Amino acid sequence: VDMNTLSQWYEYNYQIKDGPRPLPRLIIIIQDFECFVPEVLEHFIYSCSHYRDRIPIVLMLGITTCIRGIDPLRENYSYSVVRLLKPEAFYLRTQKARCDDLVSQCMIEDAQCTKVGEKAYEFLLDMFIGRKFSLSLFVSSLKYALMHYFYTNPLSILATIEPEEIYSRLDLLNENHVEMIRMQISFREYVESKLHQPAEARRLLCDDYYVKSLLPTFSQNIATYHQRFAIALEFIIFLQDFLDYDAKKLKSKYELYSIALKKPGLGENDYIQTLLDDLIKIDPKKIGELLQIFISLLKTVLNHVENIEQEYEDFCHFLVRSKEIENDLTRPSASTRSSVTKMKNKESAILQKIEKIGDDYKKLVIDVTNYLAIFFDENLRHYSTNALFEIFYYQEDISILECAFIPKLRSAIHTALGLTTEYINCNCCMDDESNDKDDVDWDSREQILSTHNDTSILYKLHLQCGKLINVRDWLDSFENVIAKENLENRKLNEKEVVARFIKGFEELKLIGIIGSTSRKTDHFKRLSWGKL
Repeated sequence: VDMNTLSQWYEYNYQIKDGPRPLPRLIIIIQDFECFVPEVLEHFIYSCSHYRDRIPIVLMLGITTCIRGIDPLRENYSYSVVRLLKPEAFYLRTQKARCDDLVSQCMIEDAQCTKVGEKAYEFLLDMFIGRKFSLSLFVSSLKYALMHYFYTNPLSILATIEPEEIYSRLDLLNENHVEMIRMQISFREYVESKLHQPAEARRLLCDDYYVKSLLPTFSQNIATYHQRFAIALEFIIFLQDFLDYDAKKLKSKYELYSIALKKPGLGENDYIQTLLDDLIKIDPKKIGELLQIFISLLKTVLNHVENIEQEYEDFCHFLVRSKEIENDLTRPSASTRSSVTKMKNKESAILQKIEKIGDDYKKLVIDVTNYLAIFFDENLRHYSTNALFEIFYYQEDISILECAFIPKLRSAIHTALGLTTEYINCNCCMDDESNDKDDVDWDSREQILSTHNDTSILYKLHLQCGKLINVRDWLDSFENVIAKENLENRKLNEKEVVARFIKGFEELKLIGIIGSTSRKTDHFKRLSWGKL
């Protein structure tokens, strides 16, 4: 599309109807700016400059050498081009920060949504960080996993609604659903925990209505666990920032969540103990700042999270203790009679006060650290400690996700070359193979027909060879197969046979099925083994 057409399109779509108003900018994104030939891009920039009165164009250029800023512009382009561009540098967020936001929105913030287990989560992370940094690929992979979960797990009808609204779904459960609930490992562990109450355990195993009546409680417990887990994880993030960890020691949110999904959970991980050990070593006078951060966080969720009021009151009590210690430091001492006695008593009182305040601060830091240790241990425990967690977590084998989003191209090529008839489904090959299907041991992979593609014929012939393939023997076998072909009552000449052989041979070499050897010029080696 030339610039004149682009100008007409812009004026047609953004006509001024309501009087004078600023025209919206037309943003053109060039992701790999440094991959362009400078001469080509210079001509494009000059063309855009001629239309800047009619189209307010903004060029967004992606420069990979971000440390140098816009220096690549000045080094590779003329001064006139740089002056036309009027560049302004800005920096995108790091991929770790983007991944943290992605995990927070999709996995942590919503307490009622279905979660994924360890293997599925690692697969999703690999799809985002290890491959294309694509948000859409991450979300589509997650949607596919959840779709597979809802198709394969009949109990998934209990995982998508608010805990208080679960009663409307209880009538949909039949005896098969209840038996499936009893088969879950977490439910069996819950029954074993009630062995000291034989009547309760018997009702769990025999009374279907009683099991249904407990489902709202289990659902509410899971939702509360997710809410409190999210708060405790935020505490860890704030604690890392407060301790001023460097980049090598600092763990991002998606890394912490990955640890949380692995047994025994984040609460019992050594990293939490390291944080608490470093917290004890801080300046005791700074503990009030950390308490203020925790209180501010708890205040925002006070009306949304169940049973969080006690933690809020406890941290407020710690903050009051911190302020009382600080007030003791600034409080004036009592006066004495004589000036000499007054000076001696004053010095002694100050020393005693400083020593006492230092001890009070240290005791406060130790109390806060011990409290956080218990808080993290309770709220960052592994999700499998909850009854019926299997309803809310997708823990299936990720092979179905790998087949959908990481296709094994080489395996598909092998299968297509070995099953040409099934892939192409042509009548000529079907007629020739129909006569052999009466044999019990018949295998279409071993059947070599002259009507097959030349590459498929060579592929099946190379399966009969060992580690090395003699090119002359391979050509003779290929000629014997296609000699059966008799189209228009003519025979193939030697040059045509060799040409077809070379074409199929080069295709197999390009695919990576065969490779050259360093010793023998008339031999090639096999690079793949087995039948797919």
